[in-house]
Amino acid sequence: MSEPDLRQHRERQERAARGRRADAPPPVRLPAGAASRRGQEKDRPPSPFRRFLSALGRVPWWSIFFWAAFLALLGLQVILVSNGLKQKQAREQELLDAQVRTEALEQHIQELEDAAPDTMELRYLVPNRDDIVEHIPYGAPVILHDPVALEGYTFLCWEDAEGNPETRSTFPIFEDMVLIARYTLPLETTEHIPYLSADKNGVVDVDAKVTIRDFVKILYKLLNIDLVGSGTFLDVGEKDSCYKAAATLKDIGILEGNELYPDEILRFQEMLELLERFYPASDQTFDFPGLEPADEAYAVYCTAAAYGWIDPGETTEPFAVVTRGLMAHVVNRVLGRASSRPAEPSVGMILDVGPQHPYYADVAEAVIPHSYVRQDNLEVWTGSIPLPVHEPGQFFAGVRLHCILEDGTPLRSTTYGAQTYNMNGELTTGDADLDRRLWAILKENVDPAVMTQEEMLYQLYDWICRNFSPCEDTLYPVGAQGWAVKEATRILDNGEASSYGYAALFYELAYMIGYQPVLISGSIYGTQTYFESEDGEYIEAHAGYKPYAWVEIKFDGISFIFDTAGESQFDTYRMYYKRNDPVRWQRGYRSDVF
Repeated sequence: MSEPDLRQHRERQERAARGRRADAPPPVRLPAGAASRRGQEKDRPPSPFRRFLSALGRVPWWSIFFWAAFLALLGLQVILVSNGLKQKQAREQELLDAQVRTEALEQHIQELEDAAPDTMELRYLVPNRDDIVEHIPYGAPVILHDPVALEGYTFLCWEDAEGNPETRSTFPIFEDMVLIARYTLPLETTEHIPYLSADKNGVVDVDAKVTIRDFVKILYKLLNIDLVGSGTFLDVGEKDSCYKAAATLKDIGILEGNELYPDEILRFQEMLELLERFYPASDQTFDFPGLEPADEAYAVYCTAAAYGWIDPGETTEPFAVVTRGLMAHVVNRVLGRASSRPAEPSVGMILDVGPQHPYYADVAEAVIPHSYVRQDNLEVWTGSIPLPVHEPGQFFAGVRLHCILEDGTPLRSTTYGAQTYNMNGELTTGDADLDRRLWAILKENVDPAVMTQEEMLYQLYDWICRNFSPCEDTLYPVGAQGWAVKEATRILDNGEASSYGYAALFYELAYMIGYQPVLISGSIYGTQTYFESEDGEYIEAHAGYKPYAWVEIKFDGISFIFDTAGESQFDTYRMYYKRNDPVRWQRGYRSDVF
């Protein structure tokens, strides 16, 4: 650049600088000493943290990550080594403690051995006998003394001072011991006394459930003694029929606890447990379906099988209800009274247990007083007091109807005319569960001993009308049959039913008190024509009619209609029956098929 140009360029720069200074704000005047401090801060060296951050910013990121990972691994290694040292020290301390304990125990045993006598005393206590004393070397095995027989009693086991049975046959002895002989009164096995009874009609009620009260009384009777014990139960008063039996059985150790629960139904396992207390327990084992060795009932079943009371593999459930027939079957085997089938003339007529009944021999053995002899391990009756034979005809035993033919044969497992009798000689609907429910209703509402047949019929009619509600849940075609048991069960289960349930229940109850009713599936005045059954079947009735059911019973050759469903709607006045004229549809009842 030439000299003139250089001079012009400098002038322009100076003019521009002066212009900028003219436009700039006035300078800020700092307090005294501020300039010096600012200069000092500017001249002060950076802090270590700033130097570190500055240096860190110049380090590559991968190098930072590498050293961070290295330091983390190093720290983890230090922790693991520290934990390993602690665990090692803990194990060493445990070993040291165990060694100390072992040495202390060995020292204690040695001290005991040094202080122990040379022999230990084992004393057996037997009632009304001198004590049996044995001296056994310290720590030597002892062999349990044989049972000591006492006339009139059954030896059960040796017990310790706390009453726990000693089940071991041999064991080492380290201290003086006392064992007490436990005895009980035996059941009568020689004299075959009756322990079940039949009512005045000869009914044993073989299928009835046995209560604990019943069984306690039977066990006391089988002791064949006349004692009154002092044992008490909170739920058995002096006026209770089982008081004498319960008090005595508690005294001899058969019953335990503060409450007997006499009205509870006896279960199979409970029966075996009570019987077992009259005999020493057995250590034999058997297989039983549904039972494991750890089950509570297993040991009891094994003892029963060992003595022959039940068969190995017996399938009776521990909580199965015990009936009078089943109880007689087991108790006879306990007493050794399982006899050959006695002749009918020696037994007489057990009304509800005929010769073909599976429990016939057991029930006869339990009910009939008899003498006997043993022949080839079989019991043969030599004399008896048989039950009397009934007069021919129908009669009630309680509320159950029986029938004896002219030749003296009771009807059992047969149909005679329109009536069917079960294996116990009882009039039956053919359904055992329904029979039991109907007998319960009869027992609650009628008494054949003081009421006529017609009085019972009206009482049952009235009871049905008062205790059920009408509904239209089931319908059947006109002329349908075979629905009586189903609908009678349905109304008892539900408490309500259509006319079919009402009619079916009245029909079955009338049948059970000796009538020969007819159950009608017909129709009656109504507005509907088409109906649907519970099976989805369409039922068509004549125009102006609806499906309906009722019962007809003949009196002096004339049929009368009994309509419990219709009259259940009236609380006071009831006609009970309607005369059925030869014109079947009188009053709207029609039984013809449309």
